[in-house]
Amino acid sequence: MKAREIERFRLKLEAFLADVVLAMGRKERREHAEEYVRGLLMDGERKSIEPMADRLPGGDVQALQQFVNQSPWSTKEVQSSLARKVEREFVPEAYWLIDE
Repeated sequence: MKAREIERFRLKLEAFLADVVLAMGRKERREHAEEYVRGLLMDGERKSIEPMADRLPGGDVQALQQFVNQSPWSTKEVQSSLARKVEREFVPEAYWLIDE
């Protein structure tokens, strides 16, 4: 995706990620998580930190590098949060029908 395309749905992306990244704690970590996801969604063959940061408006290589390599957040908690969010948002409700 182009940066312009991502900017169009940025508020929706932030809203989607809000619950997911809550387990990361500090505001800075949550912001870097959103930047990292935007970087992954952007065009470009290389999805390593430096090329992604270069493509992001105001991207900070060092901050993203520290987020990925040194931030003390629980992968398990974030994955669980994401699974619950996806289930709520994308899995249709199921109904039981009991026939006598």
